[in-house]
Amino acid sequence: PQYSGIISLVAGVRPTEAAELMAMCVTSLVNEWNANGAAAVTKSSPAYLECDALQCLVETVASAISKLPRDKQPGAEMLLAPLRVLLDWGCGSSLVMKLQLTMIESLLVFMDLSPPLLRNVLQKLFSVFDIYLTGATEAQIEEAKVTKTKSAAVFVRVCSLHAQLLNQLSLLEPMYQMVTEHWTSCSFRHRQYFVEGLICAGVALPTLDEQQGVISQIMQPVVNIWRSPGTQRAISTAGAFSEYLGMNQSATNATAERLEVYRERRSELMFAINAMVAAAKSCKSAQQKRSDGTSANPGWISVQQVLPHVLQTLQVLGMFSDPGWESLLGTGFRKAFELSTMEKANLLGIDVHDPDFQSMVKEDPVAKVQHFLNKFYESCFDFVGRCAAAFGDLFYSPANLLEELSQTVFYNVDKLRITPLRMAIRIHYFVRCYAMGLMFIVQAVFPVSSFIFRVAWMEA
Repeated sequence: PQYSGIISLVAGVRPTEAAELMAMCVTSLVNEWNANGAAAVTKSSPAYLECDALQCLVETVASAISKLPRDKQPGAEMLLAPLRVLLDWGCGSSLVMKLQLTMIESLLVFMDLSPPLLRNVLQKLFSVFDIYLTGATEAQIEEAKVTKTKSAAVFVRVCSLHAQLLNQLSLLEPMYQMVTEHWTSCSFRHRQYFVEGLICAGVALPTLDEQQGVISQIMQPVVNIWRSPGTQRAISTAGAFSEYLGMNQSATNATAERLEVYRERRSELMFAINAMVAAAKSCKSAQQKRSDGTSANPGWISVQQVLPHVLQTLQVLGMFSDPGWESLLGTGFRKAFELSTMEKANLLGIDVHDPDFQSMVKEDPVAKVQHFLNKFYESCFDFVGRCAAAFGDLFYSPANLLEELSQTVFYNVDKLRITPLRMAIRIHYFVRCYAMGLMFIVQAVFPVSSFIFRVAWMEA
């Protein structure tokens, strides 16, 4: 990494020689790896360090060359040769595979030189999810999870960078089938990446009807979660929300089985809201006008089905600032609405990366709930804000919008404690005063502003 600046400079001046060096290094390392076999690898192993250095080289050279005009870049075969080698390489180590995927991601900028190669890239990415470990250590299992997450993230990169090529090659349907095959066996986080990637590809379809059909199909599992009896019960009242996540019980008395149930519910809710955030973000560029002058967006149908439930969720979360909110929570869980353990550690100068500290936080059920509430609250605000930015007139069209926002999003917003402060600031994403009028500013913006200044003064 310390030589990346020099390498980037050389690649910009002598791109052909840099590309040849990159291809030679990739081929040499892969041949050496194949000859020696996939021995046990750790982050301190020479083999891993070599791969790490190669990943830095590939990333630096590819980035520098991609910034040059096409007529100044080396030929397609020279640029794609290391990608072909990497796609054929079965390294056999989850730890090294993550670096392999990072190198593949760096070379995606040259995919338009050979579009059919996208099929091989997709096959490689989904092959990672076919890896099942038996008799593996906890560290190896964690490495495999990280590698699968990296693969899902690269999938999003492929779909956002080459959406047009994917549709020209008619790969959207095969991608959807691959996602469907791995849906039940992958984590909620991976599902979130899959949804985002498919939407990125879906909005590039030629017609609005095609876009709407694909996005509605992709988003249906997410809509089903919000409409499910369990979620509807959870977001009906603050007490029901507390009970759904086990916060109405003692933090120390729950069995391992019940803790796993609550963890699964938290993961599902986070997936449900983050997938909607991804949909709003990905559909922003798809906003268009019909011939009659009305607005249209292929993602609005799905978002419109979920938006009322998210607003209701924000109202329920605001209820935890009502008088007597402590009675809704069991022993220990009242701390979940206080300053987080990580933030306290930062204020006290404690090393949050210390293994002992990490282990303590990982095993603390209150810390897990606290982390979830922070992220969930923030994502709900973020979703509403992105809806305003992405769907414009479609979002602002309801006549009773001001009243609805006041009773849901802004419910008890002036009573929020310090912990949700960062989430409250998210409100600026959708406060478009020219659309709301002076009354909105008085009723919504002023309480938030006064709350922010009041808490900032307290923290100072």
